[in-house]
Amino acid sequence: MRPWVLSLPFQLRFLFASDAQLMGQLLGIVCLAFYPPIVSNRLDCARRQHQPARSP
Repeated sequence: MRPWVLSLPFQLRFLFASDAQLMGQLLGIVCLAFYPPIVSNRLDCARRQHQPARSP
């Protein structure tokens, strides 16, 4: 599985690095907005690639 990276402008990086509560809120939003579609897509890909065993 590929790692995902959230990239922000330097000004925002410094802001989030200095405020843990704000960083936690941002990560909560990111996880709610992006994580479910990514997981759903990966599960769909796995289902499409699954080949059931055939009886001889």
